[in-house]
This record gives sequence, structure tokens and C-alpha cells, in this order.
Amino acid sequence: SIARLRAEWSAVVGPDLARITRPEALTASRGRSGKLLRLRVPGAAALEVQHMAGQVVERVNAYFGHKMIDDIRLDQQDNNHEAP
Repeated sequence: SIARLRAEWSAVVGPDLARITRPEALTASRGRSGKLLRLRVPGAAALEVQHMAGQVVERVNAYFGHKMIDDIRLDQQDNNHEAP
């Protein structure tokens, strides 16, 4: 389902947020039934995206019609360098 989430990311969160974030992985969330979504985000935008975490969770779950994720984790990346 991460492939589908990546393919439809702009429709899920909107074009503005999609430009500065990228879904990286879905992992089991500790102590919860749902999953954790890891998002790649430039360091300069991390605070803004963190404040929108609840909204991102709501949008993802509403788009897919079920509780797909419980929370997000941000992986800050410099725009000039790709993660290894």
C-alpha cells in the first residue's frame, strides 16, 4: 500500500503539501493497531509539517476509507542530498 500512497500522494494531501513531503514507508506502530507513516521532508519545512501531523493522518485515513495510519514520523532530508 505504500506504492499506492506514493502514486496518489498529491490527491491525498493536496499539491502544496505533496511538493514538500514524500511517503517513505509504512511500519507497525508500537502499542497501537495501526501503522506509522514515515515522511521525507526538507528540514526547513519540518516544523510546519509536524504541526499538520493530525491533519495528514485524517486525510490519509479519509482518502482510503479506513484507519490506515495512526501517526507520522518525519525524516528530515536536505534537498541537495538524497538519503542513502
